[in-house]
Amino acid sequence: MQQRCVAEIGPAELDAAIQGRGAVVLDVYAVWCGPCKFLEPALTKLARRLTSGEFDEDGIPGPQVLRLDSDRYTTKATALGVEGLPTVIFFKNGVETGRFEGAVSLSQLEDAAARALGMVELLDDTGSSAEVSSLEELELTVQMEEILLLGVLGSGKSEENSVALDGTLQLLRRQLGGQLQVLTLDAARIPGVGESLQLGDLPAVVIFQDGQKIMQLEGVDAAAASVEDLQEALEDVAGPSASAG
Repeated sequence: MQQRCVAEIGPAELDAAIQGRGAVVLDVYAVWCGPCKFLEPALTKLARRLTSGEFDEDGIPGPQVLRLDSDRYTTKATALGVEGLPTVIFFKNGVETGRFEGAVSLSQLEDAAARALGMVELLDDTGSSAEVSSLEELELTVQMEEILLLGVLGSGKSEENSVALDGTLQLLRRQLGGQLQVLTLDAARIPGVGESLQLGDLPAVVIFQDGQKIMQLEGVDAAAASVEDLQEALEDVAGPSASAG
């Protein structure tokens, strides 16, 4: 079985992994399932984080992120109580500790894993989940997150302002402590993102609610925005829960 990634497994391998008493994240999916495909990028990123060694414990197998094909292993999927796809099930110390059904964003997946597996460190991450690497991932995240603040960074003449905005967003992320999703992306690495978001200048800050653009700042205005300014804008959308804890 391939290590340090999302591993495809069968019933016998799954039982052995669960009985090994380490943390197991199981994705029960089907090849034809659209929401299952939507979940894959978040699942892969979670796997990289969990198998980095950060969560390894002495004498216990390291965390594993596994996938079970429900069409190929129908009997096992039924035995697991799977009714809809995808279904993600968490195991620790040989017992199920939680589950959910349907596609979710990376932050929602991390939150579910943190609660089910007792890994609060997942909620403190400001690295891997803070960046978006493709237009498809961005579009999915916008639809999945109830409220999302996105920073779009530029280069060349906008580089100085982009550096200023990036620093502000890092501080904002720490202030919010995972309560709301704050993402950044480099426009140069994702062709077409400016056109997709209808941005006139970079850098930019865009706030989405339920998949709809609510507010945006561009250029000098985005660079000049303080942590307090952005927090206030989020509070206008989300209410006082967006304030620092």
